[in-house]
Amino acid sequence: MTDQDRVVTGKGPAEPEFIFRKATPEDNERLIDLARRCPMQGQFEMYTDRNPDFFATNRLQGETSHIHLAERPNGEIVGCVAFTEKVERKGDKDVRVLHIGDLRTDPSLRRSKIAATFVSIYREMLYSGHYDHGMVEILKGNDGAVSLHKLLGDDFVVGIEGSISFYQLLPVRGYWPSKKWSYRQATLFDLPAIAGLMQKSYGGFPGAPDFSPDWLKKQFAKHFSFSISNMWVAVDQGQTVVASAGLWDQSSFRRTIASRYNSGMKNMVRLMALLGLLWRLPPVPKEGQALDYLFIRWPVAAPGNVDALGGLNRFLLNRVRKEGKHQFLSVGFNEHDPLQESLEGMTKLKESIEVFSHWLKASESFKTLENVPLQKRFVDLTLI
Repeated sequence: MTDQDRVVTGKGPAEPEFIFRKATPEDNERLIDLARRCPMQGQFEMYTDRNPDFFATNRLQGETSHIHLAERPNGEIVGCVAFTEKVERKGDKDVRVLHIGDLRTDPSLRRSKIAATFVSIYREMLYSGHYDHGMVEILKGNDGAVSLHKLLGDDFVVGIEGSISFYQLLPVRGYWPSKKWSYRQATLFDLPAIAGLMQKSYGGFPGAPDFSPDWLKKQFAKHFSFSISNMWVAVDQGQTVVASAGLWDQSSFRRTIASRYNSGMKNMVRLMALLGLLWRLPPVPKEGQALDYLFIRWPVAAPGNVDALGGLNRFLLNRVRKEGKHQFLSVGFNEHDPLQESLEGMTKLKESIEVFSHWLKASESFKTLENVPLQKRFVDLTLI
């Protein structure tokens, strides 16, 4: 039996039989329904609506993605997980890294062995030797997801790679971007400059690919919602690009739905509604409606030009505020990334995402792993 198609029968009398297999396009509608049934808990309950194409998000996340699912014998899908292969530059060569994420289990089956079986499939994939190591990003405070690490077993080492600060920039007031730079929409002629900035900002750091204009072109070709026209740059008086960032509206392939507010959050919604009247912001969604927001993707700057990125961020937030269509901008930085200083002085909320690595002890990649202090990583938070 392989990890492609397996049947697991629980020990308890009420435990159903589940079939585990790779998802196919024919599973699309049932996977979308599963996502709607699996809300995330926090300040309020929310879920991701992946209509009309559940697979679209995963196709964007890496070089290759594998969606596995759990279903009952009657065909009802009750769990899923995504395994995404990403290429990273390690020294003078490219390596493949396997990311696990998007793990969902029907709320009525949270105490079943579905999640454990998905982790065992992930473990077997890492045993195959096709990957340098594994990775996972987990919202801070999600102790249930963190506890799944122990299911990897003694053959693996779990590395703590620090955390990512995920900010929601609120367009509640206008800003004065520095006039030291000018800001404009990027064109294809800017591709080499943008790739160069990304290389200077993250090249050689963990998680980073080999940045190049060709790499950028491949990313832009993945989905119509994000292209060179979505990129913006800050240029100096000599018209040299010194900072860049993209604005990405992902509502064409995934939307965040506020499914239920607790009493405290309901009062916050009422307050935000009042603020919206005062500052002409889009209304906070009612239960069952989608949040309207944009991602800032690939915020980078030349060394010594963090303030240029700060000016660009303010310029972009002013645009969003003027258009009046979105409730906030989301942007993330590694906790050790000096570029996060570009957000100083801006009104924002913050969440943290913890990053973990999984290393097979017997692998050559682990044997040659250097014991280096925590450092910044390249993580595209717009695709987590």
